[in-house]
Amino acid sequence: MAIEKGWILITCSGTLGNTVFTNLDFKGRVGTHDLIRVIPKKNKLLPGFIYSYLTSKYGNGLLIQSSYGGVVKHIEPHHIKDLPVPVFPTELQLKIDNLINEVAELKYESTKLFQESILLIEQGMIKICKIDINKKNVIKVSSILNNYQKRIDSPAFINDGIVQLDGLSEKGANIKSLKELKVDVTRPGIFKRVKVEKEYGLPYIKGSELSRVNPFSKCEYLSKTKTPFLEEQSLKENQILLTCAGTVGETKLISKEYEELKALGSQDIIRVEAKDSKIDTMYLYAYLNVPIVKNYIQSLKYGSVIERVEPFHIETIPVFIPDSDIIQSVSEKIEKFKNYRYLAFKKEQEAIALVEKEIEEWQK
Repeated sequence: MAIEKGWILITCSGTLGNTVFTNLDFKGRVGTHDLIRVIPKKNKLLPGFIYSYLTSKYGNGLLIQSSYGGVVKHIEPHHIKDLPVPVFPTELQLKIDNLINEVAELKYESTKLFQESILLIEQGMIKICKIDINKKNVIKVSSILNNYQKRIDSPAFINDGIVQLDGLSEKGANIKSLKELKVDVTRPGIFKRVKVEKEYGLPYIKGSELSRVNPFSKCEYLSKTKTPFLEEQSLKENQILLTCAGTVGETKLISKEYEELKALGSQDIIRVEAKDSKIDTMYLYAYLNVPIVKNYIQSLKYGSVIERVEPFHIETIPVFIPDSDIIQSVSEKIEKFKNYRYLAFKKEQEAIALVEKEIEEWQK
């Protein structure tokens, strides 16, 4: 089950054909049986080239057409083993492979910066008080009656995030809500979606696609002329997106490629913008990914079958404001994180474009 660097992982059940080129982040981890492992033999075809081909519209199309099953689609290792692969000139293969290895390194470095920024915030919290996560939390009936949600389910009052953030507040930490910091928290209303082919539309990003480094490869496209509220739906650089239905609380910091491609976001994604706020956007993005804050967000959910949060819930999130040197250091790391992710996206697109261009040249 163990995964090594330089492999290609392919989803083979349900959502088919999503590919990942593994970097050092994957080393020492284990993977589900629903991931097919492609382990290249470097003396025949270079790993980065194979990955680019399988991610291209030609290779990925062949992957998906081998699927079988009714409700849940599947592909098997032998389908991929029998997949025809074009043999490019060595020089071109090497160029594509180098690009993908650069992408893998950029993703690895960006992940390190992201983790370091979260650790800095946690260290700032620990300076104020060491929180006991096993602390019992007792809620008075009066507190429930005065709570704006009028909820009586225990996760709304007792979880790690609530206990620890309350502990920080009791010790005098500088904590203010997103609303107090004048952070804009919005989401567009429901609208009619007119789906079109890629060349006639704008990419439409759903909450389930936010976790992908490249959500544009398989997203839907909406009409440029028949889609209402384009300004409200347009995704802009430095917006923080937060999923608010189904899987709640996943975040994405929007980088330049979303604006370049004029991407639109689903109505089930909350937009958090700190451009006119008293808090820095980059710090806020890292803060929303601190584990106790992610736990706190879970306490705001409502609903049974499909859980949700609304902008007015998110506005209540308490934000820990540490010393200015921590904010500055976190902001610098997240700015680099964002730029590395953008550069990784561009280099991967360049590699895939080289594959598709070469195949199209053969077809002339």
